Amino acid sequence: MEMKSAKYFSISLLLSLMIFTGINVLSVKSEDLFFNYISQNQQVFGASVGSIFDNIKTARGAVNLEIGAKAAGSALISPNGEVVLLFKKNISDTFPIASITKLMAADIAVKNLDLSEIVKIQSTTGNKINQFSGESFTIGNLLSAGLVESNNDFFYSISKSIGTDAFVELMNLQAKSLGMSNTFFANPTGLDPADDGDPINYSSVTDLTKLAYHLTKEPLILQMTAQREFDLYSIDGKLQQTAATTNELLNSDFSFGGKMILGGKTGETKKAGQTLILIFKDFKTNGYLVNVILGSEDRFADMMKMINWVFSAYEI
Repeated sequence: MEMKSAKYFSISLLLSLMIFTGINVLSVKSEDLFFNYISQNQQVFGASVGSIFDNIKTARGAVNLEIGAKAAGSALISPNGEVVLLFKKNISDTFPIASITKLMAADIAVKNLDLSEIVKIQSTTGNKINQFSGESFTIGNLLSAGLVESNNDFFYSISKSIGTDAFVELMNLQAKSLGMSNTFFANPTGLDPADDGDPINYSSVTDLTKLAYHLTKEPLILQMTAQREFDLYSIDGKLQQTAATTNELLNSDFSFGGKMILGGKTGETKKAGQTLILIFKDFKTNGYLVNVILGSEDRFADMMKMINWVFSAYEI
């Protein structure tokens, strides 16, 4: 009990210091400076980016891509954070992001919580079945299952371990520290607000690309999102569920040009439509290919269309 009280006190002190001083104690890494530059200079293309990846060339005969999603982007990122934007559509505009939210929530949990800590499931109104209410699990197991099947109750219960308001405040502070200036979190799940006038979680393709690159430095989270299934055991050793991924592309035979999927996240609500992030390892540059879809009616079709276009339009 004393250790838990000390943990809560430390987190409360951290939040107080951040708010009182106006200083981000979460350090801004050097690669984020380049992202900020890209955000303010959306027309940086062609020869101007040739110096970043000399082997990236535009293929001949590439046609323009028309995509149904409200916003979309594909970016090739070097290990040092340098960026080549391969495709963009409304990448600076903000849209609701639904369960992509859970990537930031997972980042906060991994950084601030003990993954072996035991929590009891507390129900929200977001899931079809709340059969786990009252069951106890480790935070680490809830994170894995919650990312795989996008379970709202699991993330709500994780946030309650330090208080949901404090947890969400940490999410917003982390977004600010990463240079995600067009991002806001109202809850740890991505659910639409109950009332239309209440705040909603939103972000942009540019900001989510920053988050995705940040997560390449957090392999545990990406490993969780890349799982097709996860066996969820309660603390009494009983198998409660085999969580199945919501990301159809993990189970598909779709060819990704030899690039390995590191992870990603789906999302879907009435206000957000369908959303999707997919992160690849690019072995040619030892960097990453980050792809974001927002406001789609068919996220998987839009994602495959964009990736196929990128592979045909660029020699990567």
